[in-house]
Amino acid sequence: MLGRSARVLAEVAREAGHAPWVIDLFGDADTRACAAGLVTLDPTRAYSFRQRDLLSAIDAMQRRAGPMPVVPGSAFEATPATLARIAARWPTLACDARAYQALLDPPGLWRVLRREHGIATPDSRWTPPRTPRGWLLKRAGGSGGDHLRPATHAAGAHDYYQRLHEGQSLSASFLSAGTRCRLVGIAAHLRWHPRDGYRYEGARALARPPRALQSATLRMGMALTVRLGLRGLWGFDFLLDADGEVTLVDINPRPPVTLELWSDRAAVFDAHLAACAGGTLLYIKPRRATERAHLVLYAEAPWRASADIRWPAWVADRPASGVDVPRGAPLCTLLADGRDEHELAARLTRRYARLRRMLGLELVLPSVIRIRSMGG
Repeated sequence: MLGRSARVLAEVAREAGHAPWVIDLFGDADTRACAAGLVTLDPTRAYSFRQRDLLSAIDAMQRRAGPMPVVPGSAFEATPATLARIAARWPTLACDARAYQALLDPPGLWRVLRREHGIATPDSRWTPPRTPRGWLLKRAGGSGGDHLRPATHAAGAHDYYQRLHEGQSLSASFLSAGTRCRLVGIAAHLRWHPRDGYRYEGARALARPPRALQSATLRMGMALTVRLGLRGLWGFDFLLDADGEVTLVDINPRPPVTLELWSDRAAVFDAHLAACAGGTLLYIKPRRATERAHLVLYAEAPWRASADIRWPAWVADRPASGVDVPRGAPLCTLLADGRDEHELAARLTRRYARLRRMLGLELVLPSVIRIRSMGG
């Protein structure tokens, strides 16, 4: 398992009966607990892998544990050449690097998707608009949402402009093989910080998405599967406006972080392996009676994890003892199940307050949170 944080992939692989070996940038305590072996690499300034270090770590792991396939997660959106190097040396269960490469030109791809597939996408361009009002700057190959900012900021070498589009922010996850595609589920993005922004702060899985929304996202998923040659588990982010129109805003050609929200996630993971290894589409989505959500908490001041912390079971991505969490970095993740969004929000809010008191995080986390749908 490879990824900036490979905890979700490692946990789900363990649930599916595998013994995952993991390479990531955090080395969280719960990742260590479910991994057969773990290597934690130093991140680049952009919080990604250094190619030489990553290839050396994979090689050492293969020699130590024996030949095994590589299962990539996040970290390769901006560096498809690294993914291609990995796939050239070891069996790699993932979308082809050419799909990642196509996503490095969002303005060009969005035009093609509108013209040839009728998929709604926001106006996007590499050159500055006449006025920045109503436009965002986004980084091609960026992930996590923290690279989005108003177009009034100075543009970097890999930044493009996207017109601001209104609507609730959601994501859809799919399993694809060849020209076939199945919808795994739809999740609504959440905000918890008092200030608005675009970084990824959480999501809740929708237990019963409207049929019309399922049909619309599946049609888009099938078109993208064929256009980009997507395979295995992947997803896209979209905006849903007041009229029920779906607008595509991002494509994630790898297992999305919302994987941990699906009640059948072990079956989803095995279906991902089968689709990537042999082009077999095994997944049949079951009915779900409850909703599940997670919140990613970010440190607003530096914090060190002590050895005597007794983490509750509903906390994931737990920093290992002695780890320094810098300002702005992910601190941990809160989990909850519930019957509806109101019960989820109430349960997560209580758990947030309890965790803050328990760990003495008065200076590290805001005193009050407000959980709401992003863009809703």
